[in-house]
Amino acid sequence: MRWIGVMVVMVAVTSCGMPMTGTSRGSLAGMQPHVLEMLPEDGASLDATSSVTLKFSHPIDADSVLPQSILMLSQWQGGVSSTQLLKDISSGAVKSIPVRWELSQDATELQVFPKSTVPSGTVGVVVTPALLSQDHMPFNQTPGMSSTPYIGSLIVGGTTEVSSASVAETGDDNASYSPGASQASYIKPSPLPMVINEILYDMPGDDTNGDLFVELRGTPGGDVGGYQIFFINGDDGKETDHMTLPAGLAVPENGLLVVADGITGDLQHTHVANADFLDNFDPQNGPDAVQLISPTGKLVDALAYGTPKQITAFNNMDMMEGTAGPDAPVGLSVSRRDDAEDTNDNSTDFIVNAKPSPGSYDVEEPQ
Repeated sequence: MRWIGVMVVMVAVTSCGMPMTGTSRGSLAGMQPHVLEMLPEDGASLDATSSVTLKFSHPIDADSVLPQSILMLSQWQGGVSSTQLLKDISSGAVKSIPVRWELSQDATELQVFPKSTVPSGTVGVVVTPALLSQDHMPFNQTPGMSSTPYIGSLIVGGTTEVSSASVAETGDDNASYSPGASQASYIKPSPLPMVINEILYDMPGDDTNGDLFVELRGTPGGDVGGYQIFFINGDDGKETDHMTLPAGLAVPENGLLVVADGITGDLQHTHVANADFLDNFDPQNGPDAVQLISPTGKLVDALAYGTPKQITAFNNMDMMEGTAGPDAPVGLSVSRRDDAEDTNDNSTDFIVNAKPSPGSYDVEEPQ
C-alpha cells in the first residue's frame, strides 16, 4: 500500500460578526488575506525534517491559529474535493498528528513544522477561508470572488523522525483520513507547464455569438478542473468576466486545450473549431488582459494585449508578464510563438496571428 502524507494547514475561527453592508467588491478584495508564496514552492521536494513557510498578503490574527485548526494528515488513501475536506474538518471527522508553528513578528509568515514521522509521498498544504487577518477579514485565495482555499503540493522523498520541540501544537499521533473514493481528488495530476497560448477577442460585428476563444497549452492528459480564466479591464484592473473549468476536463493529446464561446442561447454549439469546452464569455477588445489561475489560487500565466494603464489586477495579481504583447486587429488573434520557449515576457512571446488557429500550433504573421 502506498502511504501518502498530507499536511493541511488551516486556521478555523468565525468572522466575529463583522458587518459587510456597504463594503464594495473592490474594497473587499483589497482587504482579504491570501497566500503570496509557499516555500518550498508548489510542486517542489520537501525534506521530512524541514518546515513549510506560508507568506500572506496581510498580517494574520495569531489568536486564530488554534490547535484544532492546524492539521497534518498521514496515511492518505483516497481523494476528496476541497469542499468535502472542509466539511469533514468542521464536523470533526479529520484528526491530525502533532505540528508546531511559528508566526513571524510582522504576522505575515507562518512556519509549520511536523512533529512526527512524515511518510514519503505527496504533501498537500491547505489554507482555508476560515483564516482571519488582523482586521478580521476571512482568508480568500481569489480576493473579491467566492471563497477559495489555498492548496499547494510538495513531495517528501523519505521518512524521518522530527523534533518534538513545540511553540504551538495540535493533533493526535498516527492520525489518518480516508474519504470515500467517489470524491474527486483535490491533489490532481498536474497539467504543468500550463500557459495561455492564443486568444481571439475581437470579431467583426457581434463578439458574443460563438466566435471567440482562449487556447491553453499544457501537459497532455493534465487535469485542468478548477482552473480559472479571468478577463481584466486594462484601464482600471477590474474583472470584466471569468470562467471556471469543470472537474475532469483534461488537456488533449496535442497539448492544446480550446475554451470557446458558445453560440448565443446555445451552449452546445460554437463556430470555433476543435473546441474542448464551451462557455459564454466576451473578453474586452484591447488594451486589456487575461489571467490563468490555478485551483489553488496561484497565478499561472498572464497576458496583456495592447498597453493597459494598469499592471496589477483587482485580485492583486499581475496582468502581464514582462511588457505587454500586441493588440490584434479585428478578426485576428494574439498567439504565442511556437518556435521559442516561454521567456515570461508577453512582448517577446506573443505575436499577431493572421489566421487564428484554435487547437493547432500554426501561427502566421500578417503580411
